[in-house]
Amino acid sequence: MVLEVLVRKVSEALGDACVLQLLSEDTTRLELVTVHHPNAEARAVLDASMRRCPGRVGEGLSGRVAATGKPLFVPRLQAEDLRDERVPEGMPFLQHYGPHSVIVVPLGVRGRVLGTLGVMREAQGREYSVEERALLESRRRARRWPLKMRGDTARPRRR
Repeated sequence: MVLEVLVRKVSEALGDACVLQLLSEDTTRLELVTVHHPNAEARAVLDASMRRCPGRVGEGLSGRVAATGKPLFVPRLQAEDLRDERVPEGMPFLQHYGPHSVIVVPLGVRGRVLGTLGVMREAQGREYSVEERALLESRRRARRWPLKMRGDTARPRRR
């Protein structure tokens, strides 16, 4: 519940869409924790797409961030830019809603990447700014998120 509220707040502040994923126990996949989008239909499409085909570490936008530990900032994104990306997990959403600006940051603790937080804007002319990127990056450390450590992974803290 707490993570859903946080993702909703990030979506409302930076939106349109916000996606929180954590590494799987074997650290090869990104498992969806929660998504938010102000449009309920878009939220349902995004959630279903992400759950149907979990991202793999090293593949796609979030997978690349999880693998490198480096944020991804694409202020102006065109559909053609995604042609060579492996993004099967979000393809139905991308085909229908086509984000025009994306920021994905790694979430981590003690130098380890535990997951990713991504935001996407759909409307042209509403690109993310460097300031918005800095704001999102300042929130990427797990100590600021309600996560607890379990072995080598993090899981949402139950409240």
